[in-house]
Amino acid sequence: MTNQSAIETGLLEAAAAVAKLAGERAAEAEEERRLPEDVVTAILDAGFARHFVPAKHGGQEATFTELRRALLTVGESCASAAWCALILATSGRMAAYLPAEGQAEIWQDGPDAAIAAALVPSGTVEAVPGGWRLSGEWHFMSAVDFSDWALLCATLPDGPPTFFAVPRDAFQIRNTWFNLGMRGTGSNTAVAENVFVPHYRAVLHTTVFHGHSEHSDAVCHRTPLAAVAGPLFATPALGSARAMLQAWTGWMFAKSGSSLPPPLQQTLARSGAELGAAHLITERATDVADVGGCTQEDGVRNARDASLAAELIRSAANRLFESGGSQAQRDTSELQRHWRDVLSATSHTALRFDFTSGLYAQAIQTRRHVLGDTGRS
Repeated sequence: MTNQSAIETGLLEAAAAVAKLAGERAAEAEEERRLPEDVVTAILDAGFARHFVPAKHGGQEATFTELRRALLTVGESCASAAWCALILATSGRMAAYLPAEGQAEIWQDGPDAAIAAALVPSGTVEAVPGGWRLSGEWHFMSAVDFSDWALLCATLPDGPPTFFAVPRDAFQIRNTWFNLGMRGTGSNTAVAENVFVPHYRAVLHTTVFHGHSEHSDAVCHRTPLAAVAGPLFATPALGSARAMLQAWTGWMFAKSGSSLPPPLQQTLARSGAELGAAHLITERATDVADVGGCTQEDGVRNARDASLAAELIRSAANRLFESGGSQAQRDTSELQRHWRDVLSATSHTALRFDFTSGLYAQAIQTRRHVLGDTGRS
Protein backbone atom coordinates (compact mmCIF):
# COMPACT_ATOMS: atom_id res chain seq x y z
CA MET A 1 0.00 0.00 0.00
CA THR A 2 3.00 2.30 0.34
CA ASN A 3 3.23 5.14 -2.17
CA GLN A 4 5.70 3.47 -4.52
CA SER A 5 6.26 6.66 -6.50
CA ALA A 6 8.01 8.23 -3.51
CA ILE A 7 11.80 8.17 -3.71
CA GLU A 8 13.52 7.01 -0.54
CA THR A 9 16.07 9.47 0.80
CA GLY A 10 18.66 7.15 2.31
CA LEU A 11 17.43 7.93 5.82
CA LEU A 12 17.17 4.26 6.79
CA GLU A 13 20.80 3.59 5.92
CA ALA A 14 21.92 6.72 7.78
CA ALA A 15 19.81 5.68 10.79
CA ALA A 16 21.97 2.60 11.30
CA ALA A 17 24.98 4.79 12.07
CA VAL A 18 22.87 6.96 14.38
CA ALA A 19 21.67 3.84 16.19
CA LYS A 20 25.20 2.57 16.76
CA LEU A 21 26.40 5.87 18.21
CA ALA A 22 23.24 6.46 20.26
CA GLY A 23 23.49 3.00 21.77
CA GLU A 24 27.09 3.62 22.78
CA ARG A 25 26.15 6.93 24.40
CA ALA A 26 22.84 5.88 25.96
CA ALA A 27 24.18 5.76 29.52
CA GLU A 28 25.59 9.27 29.17
CA ALA A 29 22.29 10.52 27.77
CA GLU A 30 20.47 9.08 30.77
CA GLU A 31 22.87 10.64 33.26
CA GLU A 32 22.87 14.08 31.63
CA ARG A 33 19.13 13.92 30.81
CA ARG A 34 19.82 15.08 27.25
CA LEU A 35 21.46 13.67 24.15
CA PRO A 36 25.23 14.09 23.76
CA GLU A 37 26.19 16.65 21.14
CA ASP A 38 27.66 14.08 18.77
CA VAL A 39 24.39 12.13 18.79
CA VAL A 40 22.45 15.31 18.00
CA THR A 41 24.86 16.04 15.15
CA ALA A 42 24.45 12.50 13.82
CA ILE A 43 20.64 12.82 13.87
CA LEU A 44 20.81 16.09 11.94
CA ASP A 45 23.40 14.78 9.48
CA ALA A 46 21.26 11.71 8.83
CA GLY A 47 18.45 13.93 7.55
CA PHE A 48 15.73 13.55 10.18
CA ALA A 49 15.12 17.32 10.50
CA ARG A 50 14.79 17.83 6.72
CA HIS A 51 12.62 14.76 6.12
CA PHE A 52 9.35 16.70 5.71
CA VAL A 53 10.76 20.15 4.93
CA PRO A 54 9.40 21.60 1.65
CA ALA A 55 11.58 20.93 -1.39
CA LYS A 56 11.82 24.64 -2.14
CA HIS A 57 13.78 25.02 1.10
CA GLY A 58 16.03 22.05 0.37
CA GLY A 59 13.94 19.46 2.19
CA GLN A 60 12.87 15.95 1.21
CA GLU A 61 9.03 15.99 1.37
CA ALA A 62 9.49 12.28 2.07
CA THR A 63 7.28 9.46 3.33
CA PHE A 64 6.00 8.53 6.77
CA THR A 65 6.93 4.89 6.17
CA GLU A 66 10.61 5.65 5.60
CA LEU A 67 10.68 7.76 8.76
CA ARG A 68 8.97 5.05 10.81
CA ARG A 69 11.50 2.44 9.69
CA ALA A 70 14.42 4.74 10.51
CA LEU A 71 12.97 5.53 13.94
CA LEU A 72 12.55 1.82 14.63
CA THR A 73 16.23 1.26 13.85
CA VAL A 74 17.35 4.01 16.22
CA GLY A 75 14.80 3.03 18.87
CA GLU A 76 16.30 -0.45 19.19
CA SER A 77 19.46 1.22 20.51
CA CYS A 78 18.12 4.30 22.30
CA ALA A 79 14.48 5.31 22.52
CA SER A 80 15.43 8.84 23.60
CA ALA A 81 17.47 9.40 20.45
CA ALA A 82 14.67 7.99 18.30
CA TRP A 83 12.14 10.24 20.05
CA CYS A 84 14.23 13.36 19.47
CA ALA A 85 14.71 12.38 15.82
CA LEU A 86 10.94 12.00 15.58
CA ILE A 87 10.37 15.43 17.11
CA LEU A 88 12.76 17.10 14.67
CA ALA A 89 11.09 15.45 11.70
CA THR A 90 7.49 16.09 12.70
CA SER A 91 8.14 19.63 13.93
CA GLY A 92 9.65 20.39 10.55
CA ARG A 93 6.42 19.14 8.99
CA MET A 94 4.41 21.43 11.26
CA ALA A 95 6.56 24.44 10.35
CA ALA A 96 5.75 23.76 6.69
CA TYR A 97 2.24 25.11 7.35
CA LEU A 98 3.52 28.56 8.32
CA PRO A 99 3.10 31.45 5.85
CA ALA A 100 5.77 31.56 3.16
CA GLU A 101 7.72 34.37 4.83
CA GLY A 102 7.89 32.45 8.10
CA GLN A 103 9.14 29.32 6.35
CA ALA A 104 11.81 31.31 4.54
CA GLU A 105 13.06 32.71 7.85
CA ILE A 106 13.22 29.35 9.60
CA TRP A 107 15.08 27.62 6.77
CA GLN A 108 17.16 30.55 5.56
CA ASP A 109 20.35 28.67 6.50
CA GLY A 110 19.22 25.32 5.11
CA PRO A 111 16.69 22.54 5.77
CA ASP A 112 18.33 21.10 8.88
CA ALA A 113 17.07 23.65 11.40
CA ALA A 114 16.27 21.88 14.67
CA ILE A 115 12.69 22.62 15.72
CA ALA A 116 10.89 21.60 18.90
CA ALA A 117 7.13 21.85 19.30
CA ALA A 118 4.58 22.15 22.11
CA LEU A 119 1.23 20.66 21.05
CA VAL A 120 -0.73 21.67 24.17
CA PRO A 121 -1.86 25.31 24.37
CA SER A 122 -0.40 27.31 27.22
CA GLY A 123 0.60 30.88 28.05
CA THR A 124 -1.07 34.10 26.95
CA VAL A 125 -1.23 36.00 23.66
CA GLU A 126 -1.81 39.71 23.10
CA ALA A 127 -2.48 41.25 19.71
CA VAL A 128 -0.06 44.06 18.82
CA PRO A 129 0.67 45.91 15.57
CA GLY A 130 2.24 43.48 13.10
CA GLY A 131 1.73 40.36 15.18
CA TRP A 132 1.48 39.09 18.73
CA ARG A 133 3.06 39.27 22.17
CA LEU A 134 3.56 35.82 23.67
CA SER A 135 4.26 34.88 27.30
CA GLY A 136 4.11 31.69 29.29
CA GLU A 137 5.62 28.26 29.95
CA TRP A 138 5.44 25.15 27.79
CA HIS A 139 6.33 21.88 29.50
CA PHE A 140 7.70 18.54 28.28
CA MET A 141 9.29 19.92 25.10
CA SER A 142 11.52 17.13 23.86
CA ALA A 143 14.70 18.19 22.02
CA VAL A 144 14.25 21.80 23.13
CA ASP A 145 17.79 21.95 24.57
CA PHE A 146 19.35 21.88 21.11
CA SER A 147 16.54 23.46 19.11
CA ASP A 148 17.02 26.47 16.83
CA TRP A 149 13.30 27.23 16.92
CA ALA A 150 10.28 26.34 19.02
CA LEU A 151 6.67 26.09 17.89
CA LEU A 152 4.72 27.23 20.94
CA CYS A 153 0.96 26.71 21.02
CA ALA A 154 -1.27 29.31 22.69
CA THR A 155 -4.91 30.33 22.37
CA LEU A 156 -5.66 33.65 20.72
CA PRO A 157 -7.81 36.16 22.63
CA ASP A 158 -11.38 35.14 21.74
CA GLY A 159 -9.90 32.89 19.07
CA PRO A 160 -8.55 29.41 18.34
CA PRO A 161 -5.29 27.74 19.43
CA THR A 162 -2.37 28.84 17.27
CA PHE A 163 1.26 27.84 16.81
CA PHE A 164 3.88 30.57 17.09
CA ALA A 165 7.42 30.07 15.76
CA VAL A 166 9.94 31.54 18.20
CA PRO A 167 13.74 31.60 17.61
CA ARG A 168 16.08 30.17 20.22
CA ASP A 169 17.38 33.55 21.40
CA ALA A 170 13.84 34.67 22.26
CA PHE A 171 12.97 32.03 24.88
CA GLN A 172 14.62 30.46 27.90
CA ILE A 173 14.83 26.83 28.99
CA ARG A 174 13.99 25.70 32.51
CA ASN A 175 15.59 22.43 33.61
CA THR A 176 12.54 20.42 34.68
CA TRP A 177 12.99 16.97 33.09
CA PHE A 178 13.45 14.45 35.94
CA ASN A 179 11.41 11.46 34.78
CA LEU A 180 11.40 7.68 35.11
CA GLY A 181 12.11 6.95 31.46
CA MET A 182 13.07 8.63 28.19
CA ARG A 183 15.57 10.59 30.25
CA GLY A 184 17.78 11.47 27.31
CA THR A 185 15.05 13.42 25.52
CA GLY A 186 15.76 16.54 27.58
CA SER A 187 12.03 17.34 27.61
CA ASN A 188 12.44 20.55 29.58
CA THR A 189 10.28 23.67 29.85
CA ALA A 190 10.39 26.58 27.38
CA VAL A 191 9.71 30.00 28.89
CA ALA A 192 8.73 33.06 26.83
CA GLU A 193 8.41 36.52 28.35
CA ASN A 194 6.69 39.17 26.27
CA VAL A 195 8.10 37.81 23.00
CA PHE A 196 7.02 39.53 19.78
CA VAL A 197 5.95 37.11 17.04
CA PRO A 198 5.10 38.59 13.62
CA HIS A 199 1.95 37.44 11.83
CA TYR A 200 3.94 35.46 9.28
CA ARG A 201 5.34 33.21 12.02
CA ALA A 202 1.93 32.04 13.24
CA VAL A 203 -0.42 29.32 11.95
CA LEU A 204 -3.75 28.06 13.26
CA HIS A 205 -3.75 24.75 15.11
CA THR A 206 -6.61 23.54 12.89
CA THR A 207 -4.52 24.06 9.76
CA VAL A 208 -1.82 21.78 11.12
CA PHE A 209 -4.28 19.29 12.60
CA HIS A 210 -6.25 18.86 9.37
CA GLY A 211 -3.25 18.96 7.04
CA HIS A 212 -4.50 21.91 4.98
CA SER A 213 -1.39 23.21 3.27
CA GLU A 214 -1.65 26.34 1.12
CA HIS A 215 1.94 26.00 -0.08
CA SER A 216 2.52 22.35 -0.99
CA ASP A 217 0.85 19.51 -2.85
CA ALA A 218 3.17 16.92 -1.28
CA VAL A 219 1.32 14.03 0.38
CA CYS A 220 3.18 14.58 3.64
CA HIS A 221 1.80 18.13 3.84
CA ARG A 222 -1.79 17.13 3.07
CA THR A 223 -2.19 14.45 5.71
CA PRO A 224 -4.15 14.97 8.96
CA LEU A 225 -2.00 15.03 12.07
CA ALA A 226 -4.09 12.32 13.73
CA ALA A 227 -3.25 9.90 10.92
CA VAL A 228 0.46 9.88 11.65
CA ALA A 229 1.12 11.18 15.18
CA GLY A 230 0.19 7.96 16.99
CA PRO A 231 1.96 5.48 14.68
CA LEU A 232 5.15 7.54 14.77
CA PHE A 233 5.04 8.14 18.53
CA ALA A 234 4.62 4.40 19.10
CA THR A 235 7.69 3.52 17.06
CA PRO A 236 10.54 4.42 19.47
CA ALA A 237 8.78 2.33 22.13
CA LEU A 238 8.41 -0.55 19.69
CA GLY A 239 12.12 -0.39 18.93
CA SER A 240 12.94 -0.39 22.63
CA ALA A 241 10.65 -3.35 23.32
CA ARG A 242 12.19 -5.29 20.43
CA ALA A 243 15.61 -4.69 21.98
CA MET A 244 14.22 -6.00 25.26
CA LEU A 245 13.02 -9.18 23.59
CA GLN A 246 16.39 -9.76 21.93
CA ALA A 247 18.31 -9.17 25.16
CA TRP A 248 15.89 -11.29 27.20
CA THR A 249 16.08 -14.16 24.72
CA GLY A 250 19.85 -14.27 24.75
CA TRP A 251 19.90 -14.03 28.52
CA MET A 252 17.35 -16.81 29.09
CA PHE A 253 18.91 -19.25 26.63
CA ALA A 254 22.28 -18.64 28.24
CA LYS A 255 20.77 -19.53 31.64
CA SER A 256 18.58 -22.43 30.50
CA GLY A 257 20.74 -24.05 27.90
CA SER A 258 19.30 -25.28 24.61
CA SER A 259 15.70 -25.50 25.81
CA LEU A 260 13.51 -23.02 27.68
CA PRO A 261 11.04 -24.30 30.29
CA PRO A 262 7.35 -23.96 29.27
CA PRO A 263 6.65 -20.71 31.19
CA LEU A 264 9.55 -18.99 29.46
CA GLN A 265 8.51 -20.47 26.13
CA GLN A 266 5.15 -18.77 26.56
CA THR A 267 6.80 -15.48 27.53
CA LEU A 268 8.96 -15.62 24.42
CA ALA A 269 6.12 -16.55 22.09
CA ARG A 270 3.48 -14.16 23.41
CA SER A 271 5.83 -11.19 23.66
CA GLY A 272 7.10 -11.79 20.14
CA ALA A 273 3.56 -12.07 18.81
CA GLU A 274 2.48 -8.84 20.50
CA LEU A 275 5.45 -6.91 19.14
CA GLY A 276 4.91 -8.41 15.69
CA ALA A 277 1.28 -7.29 15.77
CA ALA A 278 2.28 -3.80 16.90
CA HIS A 279 4.75 -3.62 14.03
CA LEU A 280 2.10 -4.57 11.48
CA ILE A 281 -0.38 -2.08 12.94
CA THR A 282 1.99 0.87 12.76
CA GLU A 283 3.26 -0.20 9.34
CA ARG A 284 -0.26 -0.27 7.97
CA ALA A 285 -1.00 3.17 9.41
CA THR A 286 1.94 4.89 7.73
CA ASP A 287 1.25 3.00 4.50
CA VAL A 288 -2.28 4.43 4.52
CA ALA A 289 -0.93 7.93 5.08
CA ASP A 290 1.63 7.64 2.28
CA VAL A 291 -0.95 6.64 -0.32
CA GLY A 292 -2.48 10.11 -0.03
CA GLY A 293 -6.06 11.30 0.25
CA CYS A 294 -6.16 10.42 3.94
CA THR A 295 -9.44 11.59 5.48
CA GLN A 296 -10.11 12.64 9.05
CA GLU A 297 -11.84 9.29 9.59
CA ASP A 298 -8.75 7.50 8.29
CA GLY A 299 -6.81 9.65 10.72
CA VAL A 300 -8.75 8.72 13.83
CA ARG A 301 -8.71 5.07 12.78
CA ASN A 302 -4.92 5.21 12.57
CA ALA A 303 -4.83 6.93 15.96
CA ARG A 304 -7.06 4.23 17.45
CA ASP A 305 -4.89 1.48 16.01
CA ALA A 306 -1.68 3.13 17.23
CA SER A 307 -3.01 3.26 20.78
CA LEU A 308 -3.78 -0.46 20.56
CA ALA A 309 -0.24 -1.04 19.32
CA ALA A 310 1.05 0.90 22.33
CA GLU A 311 -0.90 -1.40 24.66
CA LEU A 312 0.62 -4.45 22.98
CA ILE A 313 4.12 -2.97 23.25
CA ARG A 314 3.65 -2.15 26.92
CA SER A 315 2.23 -5.61 27.63
CA ALA A 316 5.23 -7.33 26.07
CA ALA A 317 7.71 -5.06 27.86
CA ASN A 318 6.06 -5.62 31.24
CA ARG A 319 6.05 -9.39 30.76
CA LEU A 320 9.72 -9.49 29.78
CA PHE A 321 10.75 -7.24 32.65
CA GLU A 322 8.76 -9.16 35.26
CA SER A 323 10.15 -12.50 34.13
CA GLY A 324 13.68 -11.14 34.47
CA GLY A 325 13.43 -11.00 38.26
CA SER A 326 15.98 -9.11 40.34
CA GLN A 327 18.63 -9.26 37.64
CA ALA A 328 16.47 -7.18 35.30
CA GLN A 329 15.98 -4.53 37.98
CA ARG A 330 19.65 -3.62 38.32
CA ASP A 331 20.65 -0.10 37.31
CA THR A 332 23.05 -1.60 34.78
CA SER A 333 20.39 -3.83 33.23
CA GLU A 334 19.59 -3.17 29.57
CA LEU A 335 16.11 -4.55 30.18
CA GLN A 336 15.48 -2.01 32.91
CA ARG A 337 16.41 0.98 30.73
CA HIS A 338 14.30 -0.17 27.81
CA TRP A 339 11.38 -1.04 30.09
CA ARG A 340 11.39 2.45 31.62
CA ASP A 341 11.54 4.00 28.17
CA VAL A 342 8.61 1.91 26.94
CA LEU A 343 6.44 2.89 29.91
CA SER A 344 7.22 6.58 29.48
CA ALA A 345 6.83 6.67 25.70
CA THR A 346 3.53 4.80 25.62
CA SER A 347 2.02 7.12 28.24
CA HIS A 348 1.90 9.94 25.67
CA THR A 349 -1.60 11.33 25.14
CA ALA A 350 -1.56 10.38 21.45
CA LEU A 351 -1.17 6.73 22.52
CA ARG A 352 -3.84 6.61 25.22
CA PHE A 353 -6.74 4.41 24.17
CA ASP A 354 -9.19 6.33 26.34
CA PHE A 355 -8.35 9.43 24.29
CA THR A 356 -8.19 7.97 20.78
CA SER A 357 -11.30 5.83 21.25
CA GLY A 358 -13.31 8.99 21.89
CA LEU A 359 -12.05 10.60 18.69
CA TYR A 360 -12.82 7.45 16.74
CA ALA A 361 -16.33 7.07 18.16
CA GLN A 362 -17.11 10.70 17.42
CA ALA A 363 -16.00 10.29 13.81
CA ILE A 364 -18.13 7.17 13.37
CA GLN A 365 -21.12 8.93 14.90
CA THR A 366 -20.69 11.85 12.50
CA ARG A 367 -20.41 9.54 9.49
CA ARG A 368 -23.53 7.60 10.49
CA HIS A 369 -25.45 10.83 10.93
CA VAL A 370 -24.41 12.32 7.59
CA LEU A 371 -24.13 9.29 5.29
CA GLY A 372 -25.82 6.45 7.07
CA ASP A 373 -24.05 3.38 8.41
CA THR A 374 -21.77 1.80 5.80
CA GLY A 375 -20.58 -0.91 8.17
CA ARG A 376 -16.93 0.07 7.76
CA SER A 377 -14.79 -0.10 10.91
